Parts: sequence; C-alpha cells; structure tokens
Amino acid sequence: MSEYGYDMSAASAGDLVDTRPHLIESYAAESSIDFGKAVVPGTDPTKQVEVVNSATDKFWGVTVRDIAKMTGGFADEESVPVLRAGMIYVTVTHDVTMGDMAYVDVTNSDSTKRGYFTNVATGNLATGRYFMSSASSGDIAKLEFDARDNLAYEAGVDAITAAGSLDTDVKTSEITTTGATAYTLADGQEGQEKIIVLKVDGGDATVTPSHLAGYTTITLNDVGDSCLLKFVGGTWYVVANNGCTLA
Repeated sequence: MSEYGYDMSAASAGDLVDTRPHLIESYAAESSIDFGKAVVPGTDPTKQVEVVNSATDKFWGVTVRDIAKMTGGFADEESVPVLRAGMIYVTVTHDVTMGDMAYVDVTNSDSTKRGYFTNVATGNLATGRYFMSSASSGDIAKLEFDARDNLAYEAGVDAITAAGSLDTDVKTSEITTTGATAYTLADGQEGQEKIIVLKVDGGDATVTPSHLAGYTTITLNDVGDSCLLKFVGGTWYVVANNGCTLA
C-alpha cells in the first residue's frame, strides 16, 4: 500500500503549471537529463536532445517530468517529453522575482545545476521570456515560453549581393546578381523554413543545398522567382516553387 506524507509538494521541476494547451514533442535523451532542464537538439537533431551547455545554443525547450517516476530524470536513450511552448515549473539557481528575465544557467560551478534557470544574464543563455512567479535559489518558479520564438530563422531578411552561402539563421534570402552566380545552402534545423527570392536579376542565381530531396540545384532565372523550402529529416524539401528551375 502506498503511503503519503502530510506535507506533499504542490509541484516539482518539470511539472506543467496548468491545463492550457501545451506543445510537447518526444525525443531520445543523449546522455541522462533531469526533469525541468533546458535542452537543445543533440547529435541527431531530428531525434535527440541534450542539456544546454553554451550561451550560444538555441533554447529548444524544457524536459517534462514523468509522473510515473518519483525522482530522478531520463536515462541515456530514454524517451524524453520536451515542452516547446507552454508554462512549466523550473528549478532556479538564484533568487528570482516575478518579472525577472529568465536565462538558462550554463556557467554554474556545480555542473549538475547547468541547464536549470537563473535571472543572471552574464554568460548565460537568454530564453527571451520572464519568470511568472518568485522563488528562492533551489526552489521552483513558473516559466512561460514559446521556444519557437527564439529561433533566428523565424524572421529576418538576408540581402545577398555576392556568391557564397545563404544564411540559415534568417528566414528569407533576397538575392541580387550581377552575373550568373552560385550559392550554397547548409542543412537547417528540424522544421525550419527558408524562402529564397531573386530581387535583382543580373544573371541566373543557382543554389546548391547540402541535401535537397529529389534534386541537386535550384536556379532562379528572373526577378520574382522564389521558392519555399522546409528542412525535415536532414533534407530540404521544396514546398512551393514560383518560377525556379529544379535540377
């Protein structure tokens, strides 16, 4: 028979705060990960996540607690639910006040606390959101976020005027050519979209992605030629094509 104490915790790190809609995706743990820790895509970004360890990482989400487990976290290669958007309880490594900007702690001298959260900006990774409750160091606070807001490729325009690589950190590349010009496009992040547009036609613009489903190159021939790509399973797919030549 199970026994319960009189002073049970109201919540634990990694618990969802309420019943609002949440976006949760499933990945495999790349090494062990505690509940309520910030994660980034792992070696295989389509399948794995690992704990954030650098201020230059792109915040991907927070691990959700498995209610079937009383303590601990997720073992290496175990399935991990990751909250991408919603409100969750997280452990803080410094005293925080409701309204403080939230950062992922990647500088803590105690390596076991890296991936928890703090209001200290120096050297740490910004989530772009604020704590929704106050808490003392070592306790839990509410954090509401949408990790998709923090991906640079969701917005921005890259004005291209010379041969080279198209920037995967902005959503749209507007190309100006002064002759036939070649470009490359590196692999993106899972689910990322990329728009390529020929803005000024001084010659054909030929783009060669690292991986392109069904084709090798995309050539923009005239002003207004454009295409929409989506990166899925390690490959760029052409979702929409307006006048481009695919070969």
